[in-house]
This record gives sequence, C-alpha cells and structure tokens, in this order.
Amino acid sequence: RHQLDRDASMADEQAFIDVSNTSCSELAESFVRRCREELVGTFEWQRARLLANAADAAAVGHQASWLQLSLATLVIVSVLYNHGRWMGWVALTLTLMLVQMLYVAWQMLMIAIDVGCYTWLKYISFTFYLCESAQRWASGGSIYRRYRLRRRLQRATSFPEYRTAAEELDELDGKDAWRAAANGYAASGVAGAFR
Repeated sequence: RHQLDRDASMADEQAFIDVSNTSCSELAESFVRRCREELVGTFEWQRARLLANAADAAAVGHQASWLQLSLATLVIVSVLYNHGRWMGWVALTLTLMLVQMLYVAWQMLMIAIDVGCYTWLKYISFTFYLCESAQRWASGGSIYRRYRLRRRLQRATSFPEYRTAAEELDELDGKDAWRAAANGYAASGVAGAFR
C-alpha cells in the first residue's frame, strides 16, 4: 500500500508542467494524457485495494470460528434482504410515478383534443354563418329594402299589411313564405290587436 501511495505522489510531482513555454495544443494534449493516466491509475489502484481486502478477508475467515462466520452470514443475509425490500419499494414508487405521468400525459392529450375540436367547430360555425349571411344577402337585395320592410312591420295597422311585409321579409331571408291559415295562429286576437 505504501508503495502505491509513493508512486502516486511521484506521479504528481512529474505531472507539473511549465506553462510559460507551452502552446495551447501542447497544454490540451498533456491535459488529456494526464487525465487518461489518472483514470487508468485510479482503476488499477482500486483493483489492487480490492484484491488486498479480499486476501485479508480470506485470511481472517480461515482464523474465525464457526460462530463468527454464522453471525457474519446472518448479517449479510439481513442486509441483502432489507436492501432488496428497499429496492422493491423504490421500484414500486418509480412504477407508480411513471404510470401517473402517463395518465397525466393522456389527460393532457384528451384536453388538447377537446380544445382543438371546440375551436374547429367554432370556426366552422362562424364560416357557415358568414356563408349563409352572404347567400341571403346575394339572393335577398339591399339593406335599405330590409330596413323598409321592418319599418312596415312595426307600423302595420292591419293584419293583411303585417302579413304581406312579413312574407316579403321572409323571402328576402331565404325562408319559406308563411302559408299557414291565419286561424291556426289565433287570427282573431292578432286582428283585434291591429284594429
């Protein structure tokens, strides 16, 4: 162990670079080389430490009594069992979180589709309204004529006058003329109101 520590300190002393006469490319190259040496050296040092610890544990294991080995085995089994239970709870928690995230994403998609359909229907209905209004306008005549008919409806003094103006206005709007019999609409009350 002492030899490994001494080798590491010597490598640190040799790694000192005089940067006053070094270009950027040389500095970068030495940095990469130094990092690679440190990384590989660290792995080798850890491997050596693990092998030394395993050898020490084997030597102690041969000298230990059966009671110590039994207790150590129970401790190891207990740690592994509890660790496994802990990992099970962590896995369950992560699974539930993932399922909840998927459910939230599904709900967001459904809300987006609802909003998209509502917006689409709103624009379609507005377009339909514009087309219908333009069609009525094209087949019906001018605004001034509609205005005159509405004024005639408001100032009508008899039922036939009101009916004539209403039928003309309905024709301008593209609606069917009112052909029902006047008796079906309480004609006596309407006629009495206009006398």
